[in-house]
Amino acid sequence: KLQSQLLSLEKEVEEYKNFRPDDPTRKTKALLQMVQQFGVDFEKCIEGSGDQVDTAELSGGARINRIFHERFPFELVK
Repeated sequence: KLQSQLLSLEKEVEEYKNFRPDDPTRKTKALLQMVQQFGVDFEKCIEGSGDQVDTAELSGGARINRIFHERFPFELVK
């Protein structure tokens, strides 16, 4: 286990040897990571499994589920 951690750290150190903060590819990678994280957070919110679940009222996926199962059938009948 220690050997694999050592290899992982050595690989990370190697990446930082040529580190240039003004490199445009670094900015692109950071933007891509932020967009991907936003997608993950949005999906969690819809599923109701995010870290900011409101316990006072239904939101996100719980609200969508309620509307779909309680209101939608009545709207179809209309």
